[in-house]
Amino acid sequence: MRVKSLLSFLLILFTISELFSQVLEFNPESDQVKYVPDWKIKHGDNMEWAQTDFDHSQWHNIICYDVFVPDTGVSWMRTKLNILGNEKEGDKLALRIASTLPAYQIYYDGKLLKENGKVSVEESGQKHGQIVQFIILNDEQLSPGEHTIAVRFSNYSIDSEYLLAVYFGYTTIINYEVSEFYIDHALIAGMYFITALLCIALFWGGDKHRGLLIFALICLLHMIDIGLHPFIEYLQVDASIYALLNSAYLIDYYLTWFLLFAFFVFNYDLPRKTLQIVLYSAIVLLRIIIPYDAEFLISLRGLAIISYPIGLLIYAVWRKRPGGWAALLAFISLTSPNISQLLNLGLQLFDSPLPDILFMFFIILSISTQIRDKNRKSKEVLRLKHRLEQELLKKNIQPHFLMNTLHSIKSFIDEDPKKATELIHALADEFHLIINLLDKSEITFKEEMELCNYHLKIMGFRRDSEFELIINNGVDDDIVPPLIFHTLIENGITHAFKVNENGIFKLIRTQDGNTRTYRLTNNGTLLKDIEKLSDPEIEEGMGIRYVKARLEEAYPGKWKFTYGVHDSKWVVDIVIEGPQ
Repeated sequence: MRVKSLLSFLLILFTISELFSQVLEFNPESDQVKYVPDWKIKHGDNMEWAQTDFDHSQWHNIICYDVFVPDTGVSWMRTKLNILGNEKEGDKLALRIASTLPAYQIYYDGKLLKENGKVSVEESGQKHGQIVQFIILNDEQLSPGEHTIAVRFSNYSIDSEYLLAVYFGYTTIINYEVSEFYIDHALIAGMYFITALLCIALFWGGDKHRGLLIFALICLLHMIDIGLHPFIEYLQVDASIYALLNSAYLIDYYLTWFLLFAFFVFNYDLPRKTLQIVLYSAIVLLRIIIPYDAEFLISLRGLAIISYPIGLLIYAVWRKRPGGWAALLAFISLTSPNISQLLNLGLQLFDSPLPDILFMFFIILSISTQIRDKNRKSKEVLRLKHRLEQELLKKNIQPHFLMNTLHSIKSFIDEDPKKATELIHALADEFHLIINLLDKSEITFKEEMELCNYHLKIMGFRRDSEFELIINNGVDDDIVPPLIFHTLIENGITHAFKVNENGIFKLIRTQDGNTRTYRLTNNGTLLKDIEKLSDPEIEEGMGIRYVKARLEEAYPGKWKFTYGVHDSKWVVDIVIEGPQ
């Protein structure tokens, strides 16, 4: 992210005094363009401050691009330039000034060099200038030795932070590097735009991974972040228009950091999500309230902006979150220019496309790793589901089940032909529904309850009992995985009721927003023995494993299943999150 303000945040504190004791030197034999980074600033207005022999050593330091204006009205900035030789023939040395200051005057060795807009001691007299000024210097101004550049400017806006970027060099080289700057930023912004489109296409045409949409939005914000300032410079907009555009830029800045951090927190399942986001947002927003001269706090905030996400992503790697290692590399790549500045590594990574390319590559790699891991788990769940389906089907049609049911039918034929007919129909209807529903991933609540009632009827005949299913707040159109309640009721009959014992099953549905909860209970007398066990000690049989597999297939990661004996009743709770 080209957040230029981070340049000032990440300078090593112990080099600051040395940095400001140096005078910028320029060798005319060199083809380099020198950026003028070190300035002194003071609020007030005194024309003596333009003079070469004035001592500004007690003024406040300004580092790099950012100018923090201490108050409204007129202020001054000064710096020194040492020219080490004579100008080469065939080209001209010049100053290129890109600044968002509303209005300013440039003084060179005490003489007015350029006025941009109109500086005034009263708000009514101020007129805004343009963003970029290009000033070609004459031979007299380029004599070897030390020269003084002073900037007198006025500001009556509520904004206290402005951009100032002054470059010194030969006109052809400056123009070439400016063109290269525009092209590089356009290419990087274009890459972010294409990556955003790719993520949106992958989302709609693929796995519907929410991380793809969030990252697409982050890429679009990066595109604005990288492309806005060059676009403004290229159009030579008025400084007053820039004030509006800068507000949009600041919103983009805050939103980008917030979304990127939220992406990491939610996509890699980091702990205490809300607290983490609140803390990080507070760190980012400290930019608004930290005084412009609080260098230690500014540097500390810059360190926190980078180190906080790195620490959380290291935690994600340690906890083996899918794609966590790639996300860590992505963030390190993105902030590598700032890290290089912080550690004084001397790597020229600002305005290089490499950090952005690596950032996009590793984030997409991370999301792809998550999708692959999710697909692998889905395949495992499907394999488990199919195996359990076969086991469940075998259990319902195994020989002794059929033999016992047929024996019951034979007895009823002689004693109660009507019951025999009802049992045959109930058995046929249950098998027909089971075979038809097993191939479906979801069915209606009404279909599931029909199957449960058929099974209760069959088991009532077989065990010479009466079973009743009471449903409270049931919704026929609810979508549920097939046979989950049927399986739980079959388990309840087998493990909670004696032969010839009547029983009641009660199913209660509640809803809180998009979260549905189903509670199934029964009152079998055999539960007294199970009640002595704690919930973890209760054996998890094939039926419960089947229910869990079905829930994971239909609602991956968005369900809860608990069971146990409470108040002499077998209680099962199924919680399903999200819309149907």
